[in-house]
Amino acid sequence: MNKELKEKIIKSLKKFEETLTIIQRGLDFLIFQLILFPLLFIPRFILEWAVESASLTLQIIIITIFFCLMVFLIWVIATTNNRAKFIERIQKSGIWAVVYPVWVLFISIYWFTSLFYLLYENGLVDIKPIDQGYGVTFSKLQDFFLWHFLEAIPVFNVPDTLLFKNPYIYIDHLSGWLLLAFKVVVIAPIIATILIAIESRKQPDTLDFKTMQLTGDYYSAPDGSEIRKFMDMNRGGLAHCTLPPEGISIPVAHKTVEEIWFFIQGNGQVWRKQGDREEVVDVDPGTCLTIPTGTHFQFRNTGSESLSFIIATMPPWPGKQEAVKVQKGYWELRR
Repeated sequence: MNKELKEKIIKSLKKFEETLTIIQRGLDFLIFQLILFPLLFIPRFILEWAVESASLTLQIIIITIFFCLMVFLIWVIATTNNRAKFIERIQKSGIWAVVYPVWVLFISIYWFTSLFYLLYENGLVDIKPIDQGYGVTFSKLQDFFLWHFLEAIPVFNVPDTLLFKNPYIYIDHLSGWLLLAFKVVVIAPIIATILIAIESRKQPDTLDFKTMQLTGDYYSAPDGSEIRKFMDMNRGGLAHCTLPPEGISIPVAHKTVEEIWFFIQGNGQVWRKQGDREEVVDVDPGTCLTIPTGTHFQFRNTGSESLSFIIATMPPWPGKQEAVKVQKGYWELRR
């Protein structure tokens, strides 16, 4: 079998694998549609029954339980670690980018509707139907919150486009604060989900593993040292840095990345400054140190051979614009 035929077979197999992946994701979407979305109606029926038929004590207990569920949904993307895990879920199945905001929207609508209905029944909020043909009901209150969500979407003017009328007007301050809280609770996670989904598309689902040898090619870093690039992955990169004998780097700070340095050759010193804290350390083979984001730093070679170290950068180095020169370093540069 010749080389060209092998390459054609490999390309065909890859296309077949990509097709199977698309089909699998389509099936995942269908399964989620058939199973998870119908489950959204269960919380609605429970909360509607609670506020219309249950005792006040039971109403408070059920509303508190669903409040905890709503908080949990927000917590899913509230921290850096959680967002990283959420990106991984989206990369495995893009359906999460649809399921999550839908659940946040409807659980929030159900919960705020229940709370609003309970407050209305106890005379703590005041709203009036725009159409005198109906009163204040759980179903219409859902439409009230949904209308305000759609009305908050800029540009598209969704309610007017769909001829969707606002069923109520509120005439007290507490109602306004509840509506504002609803918009914050719903809109912030949905916007965050959109941004996370965009970010996940920038990163390939999987990366091929690679191997390379350090070459003699280098480029000058913003601090004046010589950088030999290794490789980057989604969340970090590796490089080899060299400073010649008697060399002194330009003092800089990084805007977004953080780094870990491991020294493998030579002797030198590193200056780091964060706010009022300032430190100069001696470095030699085996020394490991960190450069947090925003830290002012400078280093120099005090030995007779090149000072060399490995740099792990997280996230990957974005370019020369990342390093910003600081007004004053620890050592004066040689001219």
